[in-house]
Amino acid sequence: MPRDGWTLSSSGINKEDRARDGDRRTAWHTALPQRPGDYFEVRLPGVETVAAVGLALDYPYDELPRNPVVVVEGEDGARRRMEIADGAAERRAVLDALLARPREAEWALRFPPVRARAVRIQVGWREEDPSWPAWSVPELQLYRSCR
Repeated sequence: MPRDGWTLSSSGINKEDRARDGDRRTAWHTALPQRPGDYFEVRLPGVETVAAVGLALDYPYDELPRNPVVVVEGEDGARRRMEIADGAAERRAVLDALLARPREAEWALRFPPVRARAVRIQVGWREEDPSWPAWSVPELQLYRSCR
């Protein structure tokens, strides 16, 4: 999905545009450690069908959101949590990609297609752990369909 026209907001400590500048070496990130409720939100220029969020991965490779949650703002303005289709096979594929092609690895958070005005990815609620790393997003994509 084209990224021009997106309005970005977050709980991070640097510019959100780093997550769409085309350079994995520059990344948006949260404070250290990431905390439940930390978020990155994309407000779309219009209502679009969205079926997945792609989070590019890059060094340091452990800066993934812990217990990720995707919340979508629908056509009616209501927000709802999406059920992420992320099982053991998907997690294994992400780890395999990190080992085989670390500069191309991406974590796709897939969910049933939905019409959306905005998509928010956040760290889910659970007990905080001071050993968690920051959460970084080198590049972010939204997909209209995903298998």
